[in-house]
Amino acid sequence: AAISTVSDKELLKAPTMSISNVVGARIAGVAAVQSSGQPGSDNATLTMRGQTGIVYVIDGIRRTSADFNGLDPNEIESVSILKDASAVAVYGLDANGVFIVTTKQGKEGPPTVRYSFSGTLSRKPRYSDRNVNVMNSAERVAYSREILEKKMEYGDKNTWIGYEKAFEDYRNGLMTFEQFQQQTEYYETLDTDWFDVLCRDAFSHTHSLSFSGGSKTAKYYASVGYNRQNGVLQKEFGDRYTASMKVTLNYDRFNATFDLKGNVQKQEHTPSD
Repeated sequence: AAISTVSDKELLKAPTMSISNVVGARIAGVAAVQSSGQPGSDNATLTMRGQTGIVYVIDGIRRTSADFNGLDPNEIESVSILKDASAVAVYGLDANGVFIVTTKQGKEGPPTVRYSFSGTLSRKPRYSDRNVNVMNSAERVAYSREILEKKMEYGDKNTWIGYEKAFEDYRNGLMTFEQFQQQTEYYETLDTDWFDVLCRDAFSHTHSLSFSGGSKTAKYYASVGYNRQNGVLQKEFGDRYTASMKVTLNYDRFNATFDLKGNVQKQEHTPSD
C-alpha cells in the first residue's frame, strides 16, 4: 500500500521505547538497522525500500530523526508512512518516504488522568545454561595434568602460571611433594563466577503519566514519562525523561495550538564512551 499506519495500540505492544525499531518491525518496505545494543542507545537508522532520505513530519511540522526518536510512544496517536512517489513529492526532492506523526491531544470533557507502567527482565548468563560449556578449576587442572603426563608440547616455561608453574617448581626441587599437593588442591578450588562479577539480572521499567480534558473552545493534554533501561553488564544503564504539553484553542474563526515537547537522556556504558 502507498500509505501504511501504525496506531498507538500497536506502538505500545512493543517492549521498547524506540519508535524507529517499532515502525521498522511493522511496516513492509521499512528497514531498521540498530548499530548498538547498549542500554539507552537502541534507536535505529530507518531506510525506505533500501533508500535513506526519510522526511519526518510531527503535527504538521517537518522535524529531524532525533525529534522523531525522542518521542515517548505514549504521546503518539498514530504514525502514517507515505511510500508513493506522487504523495512523497510534495515534501521535496530529498524525500524517499515520509513519516507523518500525530500526537495525542485533549478531548472535550472532564479532566482525565492516566498512568501506565511496563517492565522487562533481562536474565544474565549462567554457567548452568546449556549453551555455556566451560571448564571449572578442577577440570582445568585435570586437563593440564593430562597434558604434562603425556609429555605433550608446551609453550615457553618462563610464562607458566598456576598448576603448570607448581609442577615445574616441584620437578626442579623448589617445593616438596606436600607443598605441590597443597598448591594443586588450591588451584582445583580456585573458581570465580565471572558471570556474577561482570553481569546481573537487569530489570528495566517505563512509566507514563498524562492529564487531558477541556471544553468546546479549549482542550489540553500534558504528559511526563520516564524510562530506565538497565544493562546486563554491571553499572550499564540508560535513563530517558520526556515531557509534552499541547493546548488547542478554537473560538469562532480563531484556531491556535500551543505545543511544547522535550526529552533528556543520560547513559552509562562499560567501557564509557
